[in-house]
Amino acid sequence: MKVRAIIRTVALALIAIAIVVVATRVSRRLFESPEKTARDAPPTAVAAAGAPLPAGGEETYVFEVISATGKVEAQRGETWSAIRQGDKLTRSDVVRTSAASGAVLRLAAGTEIELRAGVEIRLDAWSAAAPAPGAAGAAAPGGGGNGAAPIAAAPGASSPPGGATVDLRRGKVLARVGNTGSLAINARDTRTTSEGPARFVVLADENGRVAVATIAGKTRFAAGGKSVSLPAGTASASQGGAPPEDPEHISEEVFLNVVWPTVDRHGEHAQIKGRATPSSVVTVRAPGGLETAAVGADGQFSVTVPVGIGKTPVEVEAEDLVGHTKQANTTLTRRPPPPPALRPEATDLWKKQAEK
Repeated sequence: MKVRAIIRTVALALIAIAIVVVATRVSRRLFESPEKTARDAPPTAVAAAGAPLPAGGEETYVFEVISATGKVEAQRGETWSAIRQGDKLTRSDVVRTSAASGAVLRLAAGTEIELRAGVEIRLDAWSAAAPAPGAAGAAAPGGGGNGAAPIAAAPGASSPPGGATVDLRRGKVLARVGNTGSLAINARDTRTTSEGPARFVVLADENGRVAVATIAGKTRFAAGGKSVSLPAGTASASQGGAPPEDPEHISEEVFLNVVWPTVDRHGEHAQIKGRATPSSVVTVRAPGGLETAAVGADGQFSVTVPVGIGKTPVEVEAEDLVGHTKQANTTLTRRPPPPPALRPEATDLWKKQAEK
């Protein structure tokens, strides 16, 4: 019995030693191997962890071209290239439309911007309240991106939460903002912000005048340290960054009075002058081309169009901020230049008589 007890004790001791040895080896594999692997790993493996993110974080696509007619271009860097329906645009692109052209750009949040003819606009930035996905440090609202200082918000003006800010450099745009979107449009020294769902128009003309009209919903127009609320059916304007005018009701009637040039003329160009509703856009169409002019606060406009020899039909159309139009037309006649005067040449007969 004693021998059996001794054998059993030795067997248990051997089993215990085996268990300790196995546990030690397993422990070394689990805890010592990773450290050795980390020490023996090549330097490139460590560098890869701190490698820069792929380029493009700042170029997140935020606008999609829904439609483009005529000559519509986008500038990226120093290059202008044509854009078409379905193209994606970043928040650093500049888009322009030529005469008789237009485009509609859509923001993912449900905001659309319609660019009329003669527009130049920068798709400037997302608001600081909600930077674009993947964009590190979106520019603050009001940053024009072209060296201009940020526009200070006037009392009562707020940044659009979760929306976009664009910089309108010239031309006329129509903005449509849905229930979940918001938009701010900086134009020269002014700022127009949607307040909830809205449809509104912003026009920046070549004379420094910015006009805003609200078609539906409500917007806020700020300039010169003052802001005004524009409910549906009202408009305001600012000249050269001055405080905005008091809101006025938008009339459904468009005023247009054209002073036509002399019908019979000899010149190659004709000047079309007149008066129209302030802040409207006058378009003059003739076979030789199309010209537009923004109507200032005084209501006056002047456009020069080419006139060919013979009869030239000319049409003038005035469109107010919200799209009401009025037309006038006439036909100009350009007479051909008179033939050169004929000078009688002395013949031999006349010379002989003169000698006598």
